[in-house]
Amino acid sequence: MDTAGPSSHTDISVLSHARFLIILFCIAFAVRVAYLALVPAGEITSDPSRYLQRAESIMETGAYKDETGNPTAYEPPGTAFFLIPALFIGGGQWIIGIYYSIINSLTVLLAYFLFLRGKCNIEISRVAALILALIPSWVIHCGVASSEVPFAFFALASVVFLSKNIKPPLWFVSGVFAGAAILIRPIGVFIVPLSLFLLWREKTHRRVLLLGALLSIVGVMLVVSPWIIRNTRIMGFMGISTNQGVNFYTGNNENANGGWQPIEETLPGNLSEIERDREWSRRGLLWIKENPARWLSLLPHKMLWLWLPEIGGIVWRNTSSPGSTWTIAFISSVIWWVFSILAAMCVIRHWDFERDPVFALSVITISGISVFSLVFFGSGRFHFPAVWAVVYLGVKYVFLRSCKPETRT
Repeated sequence: MDTAGPSSHTDISVLSHARFLIILFCIAFAVRVAYLALVPAGEITSDPSRYLQRAESIMETGAYKDETGNPTAYEPPGTAFFLIPALFIGGGQWIIGIYYSIINSLTVLLAYFLFLRGKCNIEISRVAALILALIPSWVIHCGVASSEVPFAFFALASVVFLSKNIKPPLWFVSGVFAGAAILIRPIGVFIVPLSLFLLWREKTHRRVLLLGALLSIVGVMLVVSPWIIRNTRIMGFMGISTNQGVNFYTGNNENANGGWQPIEETLPGNLSEIERDREWSRRGLLWIKENPARWLSLLPHKMLWLWLPEIGGIVWRNTSSPGSTWTIAFISSVIWWVFSILAAMCVIRHWDFERDPVFALSVITISGISVFSLVFFGSGRFHFPAVWAVVYLGVKYVFLRSCKPETRT
C-alpha cells in the first residue's frame, strides 16, 4: 500500500492550487501577449495559410475544400475547425494570436496537473510548469495559426482527464479530446494508449483500466467517425488524411537531407489525391529498398533536424525584421538545447521508469516522436508536443535530490 507522506500530492484538490493556477495562467498569457506585441506579424504563408483557407471554406460553404474548391483530405480538419471561433469574431492575426495564447496558457495548466502525478514533490511540479509558461519553444508558436498549439492542448487534456482523480464516467471526455487531437494530427492515435499506460503505472485495477479503455475509445470514435465516413463517401478511402505519402517521400528520396525540403519530382496531373498519396508512398518504399545504406545514413540527420532546430514558429510568423527573427530563434534554440541536455542527463543518470509514471510517459513520448521522424523526416515543429516532457525531465535532473520516490510498504 502507499504511505502518504508530505510529498504525496496526487489527491490534492484543484481548489488547493487555485492561487498558483491563476498566477501560472497570468504569467503564461502575459508572456505570449508580449511576444505578439513585440514581434509584429507579416504575411501568412505555408501551412497556416492552408489551415485558414480550409476554415474559411467551412464557414462559407459548409464543406472542407482546398484552394481550388475541390473536396480534400490532405490535412485532417481539426486545425481548421479549431480556428473557426477566432475567424468568427474577426479573424485578424491579433485575434488568432490572443486565441492561441489563451489555449497554450491553458495547456501549461494541464501540464502542471500531469506533473503532479509524478513522484517529485509539489515544488518541482510548479517549477516545471513555470518554465513551460516562459519557455520560448511554446511561446513562439502562439503567433501563427499552426496545428502545434491545438494538438498539444487536446493531447494533454486527454491524458489529464483519464485519471483516478476524475470520476470514470468523465473518462469519455478524455476520448473526445483524443479524437480532436487525431483530427489535427493522425499521430494522436497513440494518445489513448499513452493515457492508459499512465493509469496502469499508477497501479490502477485491471477492471478500471478496461473501463477507461472502453469509454475513451467510444469518445474517440464519436469524434473521428464522421470524418472517416465523409472520406469514404466523398474521397473514396477510409482514413484520416492523404499527406502521409508525400511526407514519407520527402524524408526518403535521393535528394533527402533528413529534414523538410521541396520535392523536385512531379506526378502525372491526372492522378487523384488518393492516387498521389499512394504513389508517393510507393516511390519512397522503392527508394529505401534500392538504397538501404543511404537510407540508414539519413536516420541520424532526421534526429538532428527533429531535436535541434527551434525556428518554426518565429519563421512562420514571417516578421518584417529578419534580424529580430533570427535573434529570437537563436535564443529559443539555446534555451531548448540546455533543457534537452538536462533531460538526457536525467534519463542517463536517474533512470526512474519503474517508480515515476510521468518519467516513463515522458520517455515514451520523446521516443515515439523520434520514431515518427525516423519514418518520415525531422522537423523542429514535430518536437512541440514533447516540450513538456523535456522540461519535466530537465527540472527533475536539476532538483534530483528533491525527487525522491514515495515510500512503499
